[in-house]
Amino acid sequence: MLARFIALHPICCLGIDLLGSSISDLELLTDTANAMHLCPERWQEYARRVLRGPIEPFPSIREWAMKLENARWMAVTLSPCRLGPQVVRNLVLVAYLAAGLFAKPVTAANENATIVLHAQPWDLGQYCQAWVGQMDCNSMSPTVNVQPGENIVVYVLLRNYEAASALRYRFEVDGGKSGLWGDWTMLFSTFGCLPGQNSPAIPSEASGDLETHFLCLEGGALQVLGLMVMQAGSHGCLGISDIEFSGIWDCNQVITPIAPGNRGRVCVASGGYDACDPMQVAVDGATWGAIKAQYR
Repeated sequence: MLARFIALHPICCLGIDLLGSSISDLELLTDTANAMHLCPERWQEYARRVLRGPIEPFPSIREWAMKLENARWMAVTLSPCRLGPQVVRNLVLVAYLAAGLFAKPVTAANENATIVLHAQPWDLGQYCQAWVGQMDCNSMSPTVNVQPGENIVVYVLLRNYEAASALRYRFEVDGGKSGLWGDWTMLFSTFGCLPGQNSPAIPSEASGDLETHFLCLEGGALQVLGLMVMQAGSHGCLGISDIEFSGIWDCNQVITPIAPGNRGRVCVASGGYDACDPMQVAVDGATWGAIKAQYR
């Protein structure tokens, strides 16, 4: 299983052809350990961008490197014993299992994570950092109430997380009761404000779904993920709704739903909420494997 996983995901940064039939399981382990040690930044970027799907479980890069290094050390130590290659491979894989490679990843404490929304006029700029100096969730609160028909940029930011690498939710007006955007007008959105950020789904006129992935964030500071350029309608509130697999993903791809009281809301006239501080505690996180098991 481990060899198959590595063989299906070659390490690009060293140009190693791990798909070659002449490379043994043991060599795969050794070459992968070397790759992770020599270019951890490239490996981490590759892992975040390519291996972000249903990999179960997904240990941290450091944990992978340590376990692979242990396997390489064992191979070198055993080689003078002239054991058969199958015996060596079996011993290496047993060592991996004993070290807990397939154990459940540690869950980051994201129960208090919040999604902050902030609206400001178009003429202040329509780029990632245009909100800086307009609000900070401390001395300057986000703008969450707008005028009917006002042209606005709505910024989507994360706060109060322990560790985060992705977010998945749906944006819609009044829960979609009068259509996705009601009488608001969605013009466009962009979610690429962080280094290494990749967004397979972003809100548009046809869909309010957002799925965005980025390099691991830690510490809970206010971080902008992206923005939506809109024209507010005559009434209603732009809010955040649940979809399948919705939540904040930590750096081991454990998903924690964000409690409804911790999601911002932008409203016409009144009723907006910035979600700078958590109001509710979310439920426990779950791995991709645990979630997918419910649908088998």
